[in-house]
Amino acid sequence: MPYLAAAVVLLGALTVLNLLLTVTIIRRLRDQPQHDHDRDEAAALPFSLLETGTPVPAVQAADLAGRPVDFTGGTTVVGFFSGSCQSCRAHVEPFLAYVRGRAVTDAVAVVSGDAAEGADLVAALREHVRVVAEPADGRLAAAFKVGVFPTFYLVGPDATVAAGHTSIRALPAPVAA
Repeated sequence: MPYLAAAVVLLGALTVLNLLLTVTIIRRLRDQPQHDHDRDEAAALPFSLLETGTPVPAVQAADLAGRPVDFTGGTTVVGFFSGSCQSCRAHVEPFLAYVRGRAVTDAVAVVSGDAAEGADLVAALREHVRVVAEPADGRLAAAFKVGVFPTFYLVGPDATVAAGHTSIRALPAPVAA
């Protein structure tokens, strides 16, 4: 019986110690300065985006309605999504919110990959923006040097890249033409 009592006391002491350590760690984490993860992420990207000021590559593409995609004459936001990318689904609503809340002339969502895998993305996007569906090695994604999904670009009225990033929240507000 004395062994059982000693084991209970020992386990109780370990539990209290664990609780104190956990509270200490949580307090220290709260005291850490907050980081802008979008900026940190951009500095550590293992691939290159088209640089600001780069002319948009000339590529012929059409949206699902058959209208040609043209990047001249206005401010365009372009989002690249992949049907096989699970995190892309979490970026659909922020992308649509960016489009709704900014002075953009046109918004294009490019859904790359297998049509069946990307059907939910196409359905979520096509009511709000122009959608281009293309294979995994599609022309638009290759022209914009998309190395990871999702990727977003803001194209200025002069058909040059105004900004590009893997987070829509990191794109600046477009300047009215």
